[in-house]
Amino acid sequence: MSTPASKLTTLALTLLLALPPLAGCATASQGTPAPQTPTPAAQTPTTPRAVSQQSGKQRFGDMLDALRASSTLRGRSGPRSVNWIDDGDRFSYSMRNPQTRREEVRVYDPATGSDTLLFDPKNLTLPGTNEPLQYRSFQWAHDSRHLLFQTDFRPIYRRSGISNYYLYSLADHSLQLAAKDARTAELSPDGKLVGYERGGNMFVYDLAAKKETQLTTGATDSIFNGVYDWVYEEEFGEAQAWKWSPDSRRIAFWQTNESAVPTVRLTDWAGMHPEW
Repeated sequence: MSTPASKLTTLALTLLLALPPLAGCATASQGTPAPQTPTPAAQTPTTPRAVSQQSGKQRFGDMLDALRASSTLRGRSGPRSVNWIDDGDRFSYSMRNPQTRREEVRVYDPATGSDTLLFDPKNLTLPGTNEPLQYRSFQWAHDSRHLLFQTDFRPIYRRSGISNYYLYSLADHSLQLAAKDARTAELSPDGKLVGYERGGNMFVYDLAAKKETQLTTGATDSIFNGVYDWVYEEEFGEAQAWKWSPDSRRIAFWQTNESAVPTVRLTDWAGMHPEW
């Protein structure tokens, strides 16, 4: 049921009359403004700055100060490469030592609260060279006694690249090359093998026998195994197109065949015309 316009006007006028009069303003039933009452000194209006001072919070002077403080408001970054080890009893993390400026791996024990140094690349060089170990990332073996380091990263697309992978033993502090010029590499669940993709084919490296075995063949410029094309990496963030089986006996991999994709010629005319 609709309400007549005259009744709506009456309701609105009733609401206005019910409100307390504002200083310097007239109500619908008043012809002259209401006199303003001086504010006592003890009742000085509280400004936003005063509120911030009372609450102990800092107030920015202007928008530029607030924008400049954005990095401070974000706070410090947390630990990187956090991994549970020793069957979940401890976890490791990576951080840069502020004194040495070197990346190091530390271990934290939640039960005792102890935080100890696990790995420092100081004085550790790549086998057969004087080049110090500098790594992009690392992964744990399931025995929590070995680390696989990704080094010498050479980017291809947004996330993928060619790298060398070295296995480090926490027991004897040895470092051995496990995969060279590989796009992706991963330790097997039992920690005995390293699987990797190189040049569009899949390989495994036996760490005990120090032997490489090629699993696939036939890679070409249009057919490749264990790696996606650029669109999967760009849109889905996926660069590794293969995975170990839980028993370390098999590897499932994706094969891409682009032989039916036509070649489109694009001409770059930059620098071919005079500038006016």
